[in-house]
Amino acid sequence: MPDPAAARGLSRRRLRSTGDIRLAEGVEFERLRPADTLHGCLAAVSAENPGKNAIVLVEPPDYRHPARVLSFGDLVAAIEESANLFRAAADGPAVAGVMLPMIPESLTALWGAATAGIGVPLNPFLELDSLVSILARTEAAALVTTREIVESKFRITAADLMSRLPGLARVYYTDDDSTGPNGFAHALAPYRGRGLTFRPDSDPWRDATIMPTGGTTGRPKLVRMSQAAQLSVAS
Repeated sequence: MPDPAAARGLSRRRLRSTGDIRLAEGVEFERLRPADTLHGCLAAVSAENPGKNAIVLVEPPDYRHPARVLSFGDLVAAIEESANLFRAAADGPAVAGVMLPMIPESLTALWGAATAGIGVPLNPFLELDSLVSILARTEAAALVTTREIVESKFRITAADLMSRLPGLARVYYTDDDSTGPNGFAHALAPYRGRGLTFRPDSDPWRDATIMPTGGTTGRPKLVRMSQAAQLSVAS
């Protein structure tokens, strides 16, 4: 029986021989992970390669020059900042919805929510009634989205949305650079460089994500996903 501790020390870049490969293949993949939580695994990668590119955002018309690049160090820091913010907004374990296009915040906010409690990824093409239903059923305390989605698509304000959802304490806009209550970057500022300000729940089998299914027009069905299940899918 291969030694799991020895196999766990191997990363892809260290598989330099047939013996390395056989050692890794002989151990259940769950035992090869450096941690049992989403944050723990990303933090372990960051500790080894903090400057390595983790997210590269390209946008038209120039796909040759990235619009934004986040290193693994940047990624983990952003996740921790988001987790701290959501935890403070809910005064405890939090549920936060993330309704964004594919930008870095769509991942950092979602993984931050999963670290603080539960993240709810939301399709920006949802109808307003479906959005309200999902946020109500998941008891979300915060929503990260854009002003364009809320005010241009839904034709309401953040205050209007919160009035329909008494449990929704905060609505943050990633496209709002102001110091007002809806500016996501401004809300994150007090947590920069602090690491996690709370002790996260390390249970790999707790609910970390609630995934709405059913498309953008059908009645949403909610799927509970643990950290362990998500890591298994990613392995």
